[in-house]
Amino acid sequence: MASKEEKKASFILYHEHFELFAPLNQKQRGDLVTAIFEHECGGDIPKLDKQTKMAFISIRQDLVRNGKAYEERCRQNKENGKKGGRPTKKTERFSEKPNGFFENPNDNDNEHDSVHYSVERSGENAGLALPGETDEECKKRLEALRNQ
Repeated sequence: MASKEEKKASFILYHEHFELFAPLNQKQRGDLVTAIFEHECGGDIPKLDKQTKMAFISIRQDLVRNGKAYEERCRQNKENGKKGGRPTKKTERFSEKPNGFFENPNDNDNEHDSVHYSVERSGENAGLALPGETDEECKKRLEALRNQ
């Protein structure tokens, strides 16, 4: 059992223990629950009738096994604590990328990507046409810009 400084705050009762409670009457169930709490809290176990005592012995075996596992876990945690614990993670105040993105935010891999191209033209309007613009539309747009 754990020392008073390391007293457990809880214990486990399993669903399978209900089979042990089921044949007992209300008084026997109360006596069984009292015996379980007395056992876990370090008190004196009350006198139990034969049927209740059989149920208690079965449950007590699980309580003792769980108590040993708890004590072993506490011991292991104590040893690990003496080692200093996990090293602190290096945290960076600023991201390597100023926008906080891990990838290029302009790199869209979707079907709606914009396609920019220029149509090779000869003459005075070469390379000035907008995508999808005909030669005639380009000439009109450039003439309007010149007249402004």
